[in-house]
Amino acid sequence: MVKKSLDLNTCGVFKGILKLGVPAVITALFDEINGVVDTIFMGQFLGESAVASMSIVMPFLVFASALAFLFCEGASISIGRYLGAEDYENSSKTASLTIKATLAASIILGIICFSFAKTMVGLFHLDAQTAMYSVKYIRYFSLGLPLFMSSFLFIKFLYTEGFSGQTLRLTIIQVAANIILNWIFLGFFGWGVEGAVAGTLISFLLQAVLAATFLIKRSNHIKIKNVKFDKAYFKEIVPLGLPSFFTMILLAVTITIQSKIISGFGSSALGVQTIFENIFSVFSSISTGIMNAALVLMAYSTGAGNRKRFMETLKKSAVIVFITSVIINLPLVFCPDIVGLVFTESANILDKLKIPMLILGLTSPFIFTTNTILFAMQPIGMEKTSTLIFALQQLVLFVPLILILKNYGFNQTMAAQPSAEVIGGFITLAIIPVFMKTVKKRFANSTHGEE
Repeated sequence: MVKKSLDLNTCGVFKGILKLGVPAVITALFDEINGVVDTIFMGQFLGESAVASMSIVMPFLVFASALAFLFCEGASISIGRYLGAEDYENSSKTASLTIKATLAASIILGIICFSFAKTMVGLFHLDAQTAMYSVKYIRYFSLGLPLFMSSFLFIKFLYTEGFSGQTLRLTIIQVAANIILNWIFLGFFGWGVEGAVAGTLISFLLQAVLAATFLIKRSNHIKIKNVKFDKAYFKEIVPLGLPSFFTMILLAVTITIQSKIISGFGSSALGVQTIFENIFSVFSSISTGIMNAALVLMAYSTGAGNRKRFMETLKKSAVIVFITSVIINLPLVFCPDIVGLVFTESANILDKLKIPMLILGLTSPFIFTTNTILFAMQPIGMEKTSTLIFALQQLVLFVPLILILKNYGFNQTMAAQPSAEVIGGFITLAIIPVFMKTVKKRFANSTHGEE
């Protein structure tokens, strides 16, 4: 029997967040685990230099994800609006054009990154071993960027239509395949960095094929068609995807700046940053999963003109994010050593890890919760404001902070990123009146506005 997708226009808000949020959290968590898997296997089989190299590789992976998010996040919001308005023709057109745009962008980016990998790595103060690992990883992964980005895209389409359970199953399959293949390629065959990248890309290929097959056979309202690009597509999708795109781009820039500065403290310091960023990514993925579920519901509510449902979704998602983020950050505050041992047994890295983990654990709940408001800005036409705030905290706040704090030591340098995001959170709270005024205006002519 064919399972039907969840009706996101009529289901209860809490049920919608639960049905979409739980799979989204686990899916996002497993997505982030991919990077952690490579870091763990490379750290355990190749040593401290391999762990340090992942700190250099991370900006490249974030940049690739940003390009994928530009199209898939923008398309997700657009398709959600069309599905909310029961406009299935345009939802199918948007999906079809997004596939073409993503494939073209991934091929171009892959060629550029493969060609300039050595130049990019040369920007950092690295020992020969760490530099070699970094160049190899970037070059091999560049060859598989179309697989990586296509997998993101098809999973997002299934999720937007309400097939949250299927996205979860496919993500679990992908991560399980990644772990098994990493163990075979690194542990059994001893292929090193090449094995780590091969395991990851093959697992993404498997996920992309399964997701595309399911979409073609089971989708109720998204049909893949042969359509031509037009200006209207880019005018709609690009502005909607820009907040997620710029967030990831700015994150890539800040990680690059941070990596360059921290490389001056030695390879063990880079190892700490790698673990720090991996843990932050994994923990933030849980909150992001909840926010993505809420964003889909809010996009539907915007398309249907239901203001009450929109606000109820925002409030409930913010509460869930806060409670969840407090709980998941407790290990960072009380047992950072145990968390660090998952990645490496290096005494140098574990000793330097304690203070950064404490700072991260104490600030993350506030950061994640205020981000729910930034997510809610996107479907109501405040995506430029959301993008501006992300840019402010990543560049205007972070860059001066890290340049100042680097003079006071390693721990202070690691505190620059959380400090910038906390300040950004307070700025977000300060513009809530503007946000509420925009919500009221957006739903002013809707018959559902006050339901």
